[in-house]
Amino acid sequence: MLSPNVEDRRPMRKPPNKPVIVSMETLVDNNAHTELELRREEARKLAKEKAEYLREQEERLAEEILKQRADQCRKELEIQHICESSEELAKLENAIRIAYVNKERAAQLQEARLFQAMEEDREYLTQYEMDRQLRAAELEDQMREAEKIQRSLEHKQVIHLQIEEKEVRLSKYILLNPHGFYRSEIVTSIFLM
Repeated sequence: MLSPNVEDRRPMRKPPNKPVIVSMETLVDNNAHTELELRREEARKLAKEKAEYLREQEERLAEEILKQRADQCRKELEIQHICESSEELAKLENAIRIAYVNKERAAQLQEARLFQAMEEDREYLTQYEMDRQLRAAELEDQMREAEKIQRSLEHKQVIHLQIEEKEVRLSKYILLNPHGFYRSEIVTSIFLM
């Protein structure tokens, strides 16, 4: 027998290959399963790549936003420092503030004038309407008075005509009765007719 070291050095023999019998359905199922696994693996890989890409984009965007905010804060500080240190800008800021106050006052005055003009217009229209109504009432009174006078004149004319008619009748009676005997009933009936 060989020493134990020698045995270890000999190459081992492979067992003989046994033929494997696989049905066609098993092959198709295995291929479909393998293809499905490959697609899933590919989808996972794409999702992972997309997530990594989105994460990188978000990081870059966040960095850019932080950088812009820092730049904006720095610019605002510079502007504030310049404004605080510049006497001309302080004067200009004061002039702008005064102009704004003056503009507000002017707007208030304009509004007050407009309100006053509207109030005057309203009072004028009220007075105009009152005057119009008064003139209408006076005209109506004058027309009633004129109608009253007209009726009075017409009544006087009627009375005057009646008197003339009675005088004419009396004259006829006197002419018809030349002897001067007048009966008072006849004369009275002539005047009452």
